[in-house]
Amino acid sequence: MDWQPGDIAACYGAEPVSRAISAATTWPLAPPGLRLGPSHVALISQRGLLVPAAGEPAWVESTSLCHRPCLLRGRPVAGCQVHLPSERVADYERGGGRVARFRPHPLWRFQGREHSDLWAVLTNFVRNETAYDTRGALLSRSHLLQHLSCLAGQPLTTLFCSELIAAVLQRFGRLCTSHHPGKFHPAKLLRWLVRMGVYQRVEPPRLRVFDPLCEARGAGPAQASTHTPHGTPGAAAPAAHTTGETAG
Repeated sequence: MDWQPGDIAACYGAEPVSRAISAATTWPLAPPGLRLGPSHVALISQRGLLVPAAGEPAWVESTSLCHRPCLLRGRPVAGCQVHLPSERVADYERGGGRVARFRPHPLWRFQGREHSDLWAVLTNFVRNETAYDTRGALLSRSHLLQHLSCLAGQPLTTLFCSELIAAVLQRFGRLCTSHHPGKFHPAKLLRWLVRMGVYQRVEPPRLRVFDPLCEARGAGPAQASTHTPHGTPGAAAPAAHTTGETAG
């Protein structure tokens, strides 16, 4: 995948916990492609100068169930961590899940100095060993529980996946600050960003089908197929295995 700084990876896991999360946050009036909510989200950044493969994309997330060593902390951790995008996408696809990409609208793309600032803000959470917020992840899916728990006053000392991304996007002026970051579960965060025109879905590339008979008859090159690389008409690639995040 062609990842860019600021991209959001929307992960749809195939195991029961992830499917339950997606089902619980389904909304029929959501923007196209977001009626079924993702079970997990991660933010893409550009690696800084003092780490291996500087300038290459990095997958930053907060989760409790990834068993890969964090690139910055050197061991598996529960909470904020950094990985290679290709490896985390493979984790999902290996088990039958899928990962969709959402990218900032051109007006809202991260540019210039923002690339290094984004990396600095994200890795600050990682280096400070910010833990995973299991309680917040569970509360985020219920408006009633959010209000009963007085979530709006909670400090950002622990973070679940979409809470991390919401806080960072608020820091960079791409998400309103009228809501506490903990009120955004993965589906709500992406729906909000898409409705506001800040983010848009990156559609998977379509395959071009070569038809030698059409070429011989002078009909020109075959048109792009309506099938995705996985052969399902008009559908995204089959979903892959996440590592079973509870709400983020």
